[in-house]
Amino acid sequence: MSDQRYRTTWPFVILMLLLGTAAWTQEVRFISPQNGATIRGVVNLQATKTNPDDGWMSYKIGAVGKEAVYVAAVIKPFSFYWDTRARGKDGTRLYPDGDYVLTASAFDPSGNAVGESSVTVTLANDIGPAEIGSTELRCRYQKAEKLTFSAEGNINVSLPKEEKERLYIPLNMDVLVKADWEEVVLSPTSDASAVLDKIAKHAFVQVVGSEGFNLPAAGKKFRVRVSPRGFVDVFKEKDEHFPLGEYFVMLPDRPVKQGDTWEDDLAVLPLPNATERRIVKARMVLDGFEYVADRRCARILTKFSEKDRAIMVRVGSSMFPFKTSYEADRISYFGIDVGHFVAFEERMKHTLDLPAQIVQMLYQFQLGPGAQAMGGLAGMGGMGMPGMAMPGVGGMPSMGGMGPMGPAGPVGPMGPEAGMMMQPGMGGMPGMEPSMQGYGPGMMGGIPGSEGMMGGVAAQPAKVNIESTLKIIETTPVKS
Repeated sequence: MSDQRYRTTWPFVILMLLLGTAAWTQEVRFISPQNGATIRGVVNLQATKTNPDDGWMSYKIGAVGKEAVYVAAVIKPFSFYWDTRARGKDGTRLYPDGDYVLTASAFDPSGNAVGESSVTVTLANDIGPAEIGSTELRCRYQKAEKLTFSAEGNINVSLPKEEKERLYIPLNMDVLVKADWEEVVLSPTSDASAVLDKIAKHAFVQVVGSEGFNLPAAGKKFRVRVSPRGFVDVFKEKDEHFPLGEYFVMLPDRPVKQGDTWEDDLAVLPLPNATERRIVKARMVLDGFEYVADRRCARILTKFSEKDRAIMVRVGSSMFPFKTSYEADRISYFGIDVGHFVAFEERMKHTLDLPAQIVQMLYQFQLGPGAQAMGGLAGMGGMGMPGMAMPGVGGMPSMGGMGPMGPAGPVGPMGPEAGMMMQPGMGGMPGMEPSMQGYGPGMMGGIPGSEGMMGGVAAQPAKVNIESTLKIIETTPVKS
């Protein structure tokens, strides 16, 4: 009898297991890209599954023969944009040209895997040097041509460990800079320079954790001249500059091929939120050719540096002067067929000394809107900073460690010692160039009556590390 029951039950168990497996498994299918496709630029990964209304999809990317790496988890419509031209912090490409396996894995709402699918694609961003050969790189703007560009920068400000311990300030601030603008060609390139209007649509700076601030450029029109070799300058000497929109690398004065070098000028914005650009000398190399924004481009590599350079930067609604020494590398992409620069990618590393008071103010920006309510850092003596258009901060009146948080101090008086937004001509920060005069003494001076930690070091320099990146790319739709 028991044998009979066993023989009757076992097929039923098998049937239920099969039904359960069928319910667990869902068909996963790639919509884009298709298996065997050749891809470049920004690629939309999109897959679908039997039940698209619940759960999520994850994507992995791996070169053929190598382990795949997880890149994203997305919900319906299960779309992820893969930037195949992305570069790491050292500037090298994360995805060299070649064959890649893309894997989409489906999950139910409980996180159980319910299906998977893969496709193999060929990544081909580079253009062989034989296809281009020797070429003359020249700007060729057409009358009434309209172009659009966007820029995105990131700035990280931090203190070395020893400075954090000395100042009791755990500064590690991230700043984002974004801008969009339109370029309208008024006069085309001929033997003389083209004339363009650059119209800033949107431009702002945001300290992560705080509200963003519009840059003065937002909504303005800037008229510039662009020479056939790429030099960008204002149309008339009295015209206002748009530093973010005046990037350039001087093009060579002769036809060039891959591997050729030349030395000339380039425009530099020492930080994405700097108020003025600089023109420096540099050595350029034509590194190769690739597709950028679906345009054939010459890839120009440049390394450059400056020492003890005075600059002004904008953080929030305030401006800060300081000196910096920096090293940078830039990749410029010149559109061979369109006759203008299509993109720039730049990385900078700064080493600079800032007065401890300015470091304190940067930390206030890092803390965001709640900083004033905190009462401040230890050791600030509880009194307002003269000339600072913000409340002073309170703290412990001694150097003996982190004591109780003090109350917020009064607003410092604006007057002869005011240092933040003074009119020019009231003196300058020691060591700054004459053009920087009028912005320093109030910040450089100590805090009157302070006997705490900052009272002894407020005017002393503090080592600050800054790493910045800036990307500019053309967003004009490509004509089919």
